[in-house]
Amino acid sequence: MVKVALSRDTLSPRLQRALKSITSPSGLPTVLGRAGANALRAHFRSRNRTANALGGKRTNFWSRVAEAVQSPRVEGRSISVHVSHPHIAAKLRKWTAVPRKRKRLAIPVDAEGHGRSPRTFSDLTLAFRRKGGRLTLLLGRMASEGQFKAIYVLVESADIPEDPRALPERSTVAAALERAGAIYLRNEADR
Repeated sequence: MVKVALSRDTLSPRLQRALKSITSPSGLPTVLGRAGANALRAHFRSRNRTANALGGKRTNFWSRVAEAVQSPRVEGRSISVHVSHPHIAAKLRKWTAVPRKRKRLAIPVDAEGHGRSPRTFSDLTLAFRRKGGRLTLLLGRMASEGQFKAIYVLVESADIPEDPRALPERSTVAAALERAGAIYLRNEADR
């Protein structure tokens, strides 16, 4: 689970003053929290629209992340939104993937292998390639022309980079909070 805190530096000075001046600030923080949660959902859904790098079958990872955005929690003047998807934290920092049950990881190198386990194939064969003095293990099949078509490369570990676009830009969230806060304050002033 990932916690996204909507801190004071995300709010405009006008909204910060409004939060301090309201004697019973239950309405405005709730509105701001919902706006922050909606900004996260919109960002994750927009990420889901991009095609897979290998062009394979869509896994809709980002759509599931958007569905995992929880309702905001307001505790005093603190607002937080939790994303309860189990794999979103892996997008926020650099890490190394290692196999748990097998000796090697199968990394797809062809669209046919994207989103699928090698176990779902019945006709994969193991091939060895030597490149630059290093031995590479490949899983694939023989193509119709007699050429080997690699679907997976087998590795002992894989360095997974941080995804700088995993969360929306701070300015995008700030703009969503500003719009929601302005509407709330306008409605409160009209009462």
